[in-house]
Amino acid sequence: MTVLAFDHLVLVAEDVSTTLDWYHRVLGAEVRDLTAWRQGEADYPVLHFGTHKINVHGAGGDLVPRAAHARPGTLDLCFVWDADVDTARQHLLDHGQPVEFGPVDQEGARGTGRSVYTRDPDGNLIELICYPAAR
Repeated sequence: MTVLAFDHLVLVAEDVSTTLDWYHRVLGAEVRDLTAWRQGEADYPVLHFGTHKINVHGAGGDLVPRAAHARPGTLDLCFVWDADVDTARQHLLDHGQPVEFGPVDQEGARGTGRSVYTRDPDGNLIELICYPAAR
């Protein structure tokens, strides 16, 4: 038996609403369970990118189990961008996001791509990697 893939990850946010807005507005995430969370009917809201899921927990929360040192700003996340790196860079700039690093060649899970880096509201490092189109 082996691990097949990641199922989801947890992002800890200082301000959950600000984080949800940023991931929706800048990266196009679908926000789920927001109304239920605001009404106390769900433990946390969820960000979806296709078949990938990120649970968003508030800092200082008491959800268990959790990481030993669950804190905002401690993640480096890489997202596959569906266009070229120059388009990704311009998209970030158009949304008021400084490009911290790149474009640069980067080795990703699917091979070599071109990446640009920015940060989310909590300071998590966000990489957008662009793979060459299949030929």
